[in-house]
Amino acid sequence: MRHISRISLIKYVKNFDFTHPRWDNLPMGFPDCDTSGLTQKQDRHLFDAIKTEWIVEGGGQGYFVKAVARRTAIAAAVIFVLFAGGRLITSSQITTNTVSAKTVSQTVGDFVEATMSAVFRK
Repeated sequence: MRHISRISLIKYVKNFDFTHPRWDNLPMGFPDCDTSGLTQKQDRHLFDAIKTEWIVEGGGQGYFVKAVARRTAIAAAVIFVLFAGGRLITSSQITTNTVSAKTVSQTVGDFVEATMSAVFRK
């Protein structure tokens, strides 16, 4: 599919008649035109306004529904993956050995006592 040139898109945006829009005269690739050529902020806002009016009045409801459905499906997939991953992490049981502080201090004490006795035997 061929897209509209930058100059043609700027002309289309500047000459668009909001009071009597002609939906049969949309630029090629509309509504997914490459708007990087619209360097002025006002032109980008006008293009967005044309796109919004097309969705509301000019038969763009199908495009809008597909876009919303696509975004909803992506969000649902991300939520499902996060939920499933969370369940997988919480359901896996990691066994850890628990040791009390008394056992640790007794082991350290025994080690220090054995070391000191070895030092003083010399």
